[in-house]
Amino acid sequence: MAIEKSHGWTASLIERVKALWTRPKEAWPEIDRDTTPSGELFTRVAAPLAALAPVAGLLTGRIGWNPFSGHFIGQLFTAIIGYGLSLASLLAMSIIASRLAPRFGGEGSPRDAFKLIVYSSIPMWLASAVAMVPGFGFVGLASFYSLYLFFTGIGPMMKVPEVDKRRFGFATIVCAIGLNLVASAISSGPALMMGGRPDVQQRQAFRTHGDEVGFDGRGFLRELRDAARKGDGKTVSGSDLQALLPTRLGSFERTGLESSTGGPGGGNAEATYKDGNQAFTLKVVDLAGFGALAQMRNAIRIERSRPDENGFEHVSNKDGTFVAEKWDNDGDEGSYTTIIDKRFLIEAKGEADSFEDLKRAAASVDQARLKALEAK
Repeated sequence: MAIEKSHGWTASLIERVKALWTRPKEAWPEIDRDTTPSGELFTRVAAPLAALAPVAGLLTGRIGWNPFSGHFIGQLFTAIIGYGLSLASLLAMSIIASRLAPRFGGEGSPRDAFKLIVYSSIPMWLASAVAMVPGFGFVGLASFYSLYLFFTGIGPMMKVPEVDKRRFGFATIVCAIGLNLVASAISSGPALMMGGRPDVQQRQAFRTHGDEVGFDGRGFLRELRDAARKGDGKTVSGSDLQALLPTRLGSFERTGLESSTGGPGGGNAEATYKDGNQAFTLKVVDLAGFGALAQMRNAIRIERSRPDENGFEHVSNKDGTFVAEKWDNDGDEGSYTTIIDKRFLIEAKGEADSFEDLKRAAASVDQARLKALEAK
């Protein structure tokens, strides 16, 4: 699936992006072997995709100033300068990542780092653009898949040993956040001088189609610190997590059991339970440092509640606990997902007599034993 310098370049790129979404561990080695010049990757991929969010922000008035308030020129300058600085930061991060790699046992070049950052940033660019559309702010959370892609590509692209991948990844992320903070301060200057007022506070909250979303900048930094600390710790093996899955849950009997260790987090274990024609899975995953990043307890607060005659969907991420609930009355199926201690994901998903069956299944995983495994 190598990219060809011909009229098929775009089609090959689409195939590569699809591979990153569906089978990233196979796609990264192919990207590592690709010989497309960095300049071509910059002009054909990075530059147009990075422009999507600023353009969408201008069209929807979501960059921070109302385009009809008399400060549209300041908003326009903010978008243009911010876009330019984001591309400059992309190039700077390629150099920084290549310089950091040898400190963690790797050997990647600026070109390898550039490919890693560009390809892993694609979900973030797309999600950020969609999130600018009123009513779709929650889509921005899909940006976290870029983190998964980034950590998955560190080994193939930067040749960093498995034992040091998380430390290298978090060190790179901290540098990227620092650059973005500087870029944000610079890009806001023109609008401030023109009398505009940035809509950026320590704590922000808004409602969109029934969803309440809040953001706390200081909380974000605290969660990043916690993520780095957890990412440096020892991960829990899949076999240890497997021992937490009961052999029977009410009338449901365990019929399948599997586990694995590795990936960007730690281990994971999954069991299948059946009762007649009904079946659901119970999963436990060690997210390691990704748990803190995904949950963002203090930084991102989400409240969503959408009940109707066919079922319901509830999402909550506040007071230190993430919970997602979904149920379909017609199919008698749904899911219950939670993150424990900003690290362990527990999910019960499938068919059952009621949603409470799935909730009880998730509660059957001993949280005290989970936290004890973390401390081992």
